[in-house]
Amino acid sequence: MAVRKDAPNLQLATYLDRLGWSPARLAHALNAVLGPGYVARTTVADWLAKGRIPRDPLPTVTAHVLANALGAEVPLTQLWGPGARPSRTWVRSDHGLPPPTAPGATVETATQWVTRDGGDMDRRNFLAVTGAALTGPAFTTATASPAPPVPTASLRGPLITPAITDSIAATVDAVRQLDDAEGGDRSTIRHIHGYFTLLAQYVRAGRFTTPATRTHTINLWAQLAQTAGWMAMDAGQHGLAQRYYRTGLTAAHASADPALTSHVLGCMTYQAITLGRDRDAVALANAGITAARSGPPAVRALASARHAHAHAAIGDIHGMRHSTQEAQAHLTHPDAHATRPPWLYWLSDLKVVTGQTLITAAFAGAPGATRLLEEADPLITPWLGTHAERTEDRDALLHGTWLARSYLRRDDLEQTLATATSLLQYAATVRSAHVKAVLLDLEADLARRRDLHTHPDALELRTRLKATASPA
Repeated sequence: MAVRKDAPNLQLATYLDRLGWSPARLAHALNAVLGPGYVARTTVADWLAKGRIPRDPLPTVTAHVLANALGAEVPLTQLWGPGARPSRTWVRSDHGLPPPTAPGATVETATQWVTRDGGDMDRRNFLAVTGAALTGPAFTTATASPAPPVPTASLRGPLITPAITDSIAATVDAVRQLDDAEGGDRSTIRHIHGYFTLLAQYVRAGRFTTPATRTHTINLWAQLAQTAGWMAMDAGQHGLAQRYYRTGLTAAHASADPALTSHVLGCMTYQAITLGRDRDAVALANAGITAARSGPPAVRALASARHAHAHAAIGDIHGMRHSTQEAQAHLTHPDAHATRPPWLYWLSDLKVVTGQTLITAAFAGAPGATRLLEEADPLITPWLGTHAERTEDRDALLHGTWLARSYLRRDDLEQTLATATSLLQYAATVRSAHVKAVLLDLEADLARRRDLHTHPDALELRTRLKATASPA
């Protein structure tokens, strides 16, 4: 740790004052990005009092965390002085990527993945962005006209034929099944990253037998980017997820597929809600609605469902109800199931999606929270029951845990214990960081109840939840 000449660090103190943050609050925010225990409160206090410049990547990550919290740029040299240098290993999720609708954006994006992000996935860590950096490209992609023909690069590479593209399509479908079965963690992401980079090489080289084969391959790359983004989000790697999603927007635009663009925007909406960036979520959901306007009914239904979820996250009951009704109307269209794109195979009804949206609204403090939670029960409970259709363990554990949290919110301890205990059977096969975070939220809910501090069944459940959600 180097010592600056001009101590203390008054600029850092000013930013913390504007946010109302203590040194401990900044340390907590940094540890949320870098890992538990990475930075101590006393270390931050030392930066403030003695003007010390921390080692890489802390200068960059600190500036990024403050910028996201403030909603404004925090220049690195302004925060730390002229001696500060940006990190080479920690960069923004959009670093080096062109605007999704710019001429040649697909090839340039593919080049970034091949030359900088391919190979060893530990080479760079991506910092999730927020605000205009996230929503601006989303709106541009949603409203832009279909992309012109993709320029052919002059690099050497294999000649991609329709048969090769068919093989790629089978791989993309297999990756979706992998996500359904195991979700996202470091091992599954490493597995699909190799395929993703290979397709990036094909797109970059630009050697296709026909224009249709080129468009199909780029569209498959967009589909794979969406699944990879979902898996990275599931693993808690939100910056990497955003980079995949941004690539998906670019490739979907290049292959003139607004329906897929809407789907990617819907995934980004869900991620923003997960990160507590509710205003970003509403903006992304609006973009998703715009992109879906020319899509088939099921695509429009999903876009409206994500829109409802975003409004639920800000406690807007009217917006949630209106968008839920629109989603149901689209999905009851006679052609809704027959015209679904292949990647929307899982959308057969909206019961669980709507139930989760209702729970989200209640936990966001919407009026009539208890009524909303009661309304969610019959939408989720049958789906989890013994006579329900086969559901993937990850989804059962995720939505079931939210249901258990909703029972506790209504002071129904018996149902809380019964629901949560029955769900733990799924935990052995679920490695999702996202689901484990929800399990820990339930444990925290129980811990906050003083009347349960000596309750034997509640204490046993807390112990099991912590053991299940602990890092492998």
